[in-house]
Amino acid sequence: MTGNAIAQTAVERGEYIVGGIAGCGNCHTPIGPDGFIMEQELAGRLVEKNEAFTAIAPNITPGSRIASWRDEDLVRAIREGLRPDGSLIGPPMPFTQYRGLSDTDVNAIVAFLRTVPAVESTVAVSEYRIPWQPIVGMRNRLVHAYFDIDADILWVAATQEVPALLPKLQALMSVD
Repeated sequence: MTGNAIAQTAVERGEYIVGGIAGCGNCHTPIGPDGFIMEQELAGRLVEKNEAFTAIAPNITPGSRIASWRDEDLVRAIREGLRPDGSLIGPPMPFTQYRGLSDTDVNAIVAFLRTVPAVESTVAVSEYRIPWQPIVGMRNRLVHAYFDIDADILWVAATQEVPALLPKLQALMSVD
């Protein structure tokens, strides 16, 4: 990838962001014995495997399911970590960091992703062995629907579900 900060077109700007400051290829490009496999750029790979989860960065080239996503769907996935079906894109996708991207920059990313060579590849799906969906679901309710909070659900989460995670989180943090 090439690109520069003063790119002239949206695609050039998107290439600069994806290949530089956003670092999308760091997770989404397969790695071989000699480093990144650039012929499969953004085609997906295993990112992390630990006790809590196995994280797979999916293929984000036009050769994947995102080819059928609308631009708005890609923007939502980048900024909010949600797929078009409403399912969550889990860690390590840093959507909370991308939430503040300007409309110009996030649309430039989408424009660029539409132009990269399609790579046909099948990668596994992430697996979470902690209750990731409920944790994020609660966070989303607190952040986006705070006038519609069910106090009983909040109490159960705070007194039962979060404490149940503590041993798992401590085990993760103590791994050498």
